[in-house]
Amino acid sequence: EPLTDALIREVREEVQVDVEAGALVLVNDGIGKVEEALRTARGDQYAIFRLALLKWQKSSLLGFAGDRKGEKQFGQDARDGLKFLLKGHCDYPSERQVKRALAYLTGDLGLAAQLAGRDGDAVGYFRESAGIWNALASLEKENDEFREGLDWAKERLTELDALSVIERP
Repeated sequence: EPLTDALIREVREEVQVDVEAGALVLVNDGIGKVEEALRTARGDQYAIFRLALLKWQKSSLLGFAGDRKGEKQFGQDARDGLKFLLKGHCDYPSERQVKRALAYLTGDLGLAAQLAGRDGDAVGYFRESAGIWNALASLEKENDEFREGLDWAKERLTELDALSVIERP
């Protein structure tokens, strides 16, 4: 039987589902291991950081699978973990690393909220992301990544008609 476009699409979709399911198993395993480690080393900053990153990854995977509730829950959990680290003194990971991750994460949460039709939430997340990128960019004026992150967040706010006159370039 010749390979038709429909058959190729069907195979790709099946492979994608298998890859996402396998990735979710690995992420869940990682979350379990880090949570277990945190039971004995409660304040380990690196473990808290890794747990936040794994929950962020799980949030993304759930979003790809269409589970908006799970996407929001695990994304919010990841955000809470990163914000927790910023409340104290960050040794390793550094405060810069945590803020950078939080800037990307809040951008992702904003995009997820926007795709789910929660524009009010999206605006809040994009503003948070823009604020973090702005703070990072002001510390490292020559850092293209930070300026581009700030520009991206501002573009999202413009799309939602939520960029104030003060924030416009």
